[in-house]
Amino acid sequence: MAISRHMARIALMQALFNAEFRDMDWDKSAEQLVQENVERFDLRPTEKNWDFIRHLIKGMGQSKKKIEKDIEDFAPERPVDQINAIDRLLLYIGIFEIKYDKGKEKTPAVVVINEAVEIAKEYGTESGAKFINGVLHNIYQSIEKK
Repeated sequence: MAISRHMARIALMQALFNAEFRDMDWDKSAEQLVQENVERFDLRPTEKNWDFIRHLIKGMGQSKKKIEKDIEDFAPERPVDQINAIDRLLLYIGIFEIKYDKGKEKTPAVVVINEAVEIAKEYGTESGAKFINGVLHNIYQSIEKK
């Protein structure tokens, strides 16, 4: 089955979760773990989707400290290390795409927020989806005000 960007985000989130569970450095092992998911679930990402996944992995790795600072600033009541893994990883992906992604095929922020919320509902909790929506929406609004 060919995968969409939606499925690419899910595969990446699962790979990052797997890396954290195995106590691996996710920015160095994520692509390998995505490949394992691709093979396990018979996914067939296009080269364009692989480029998208690699772009997210590289960009998130380079922006991780800034993303964590954004989480601290926009969710001060929830320390980064106390946010459940699914929600935190979706925030990393979403914040990178909204705020730090300078790629030429940048996904619109509204789409990124919707994707993160839908994935959170599927793999996390309803309260997590609301939390993610609030944080990403506030970050997006702060950028739009500038």
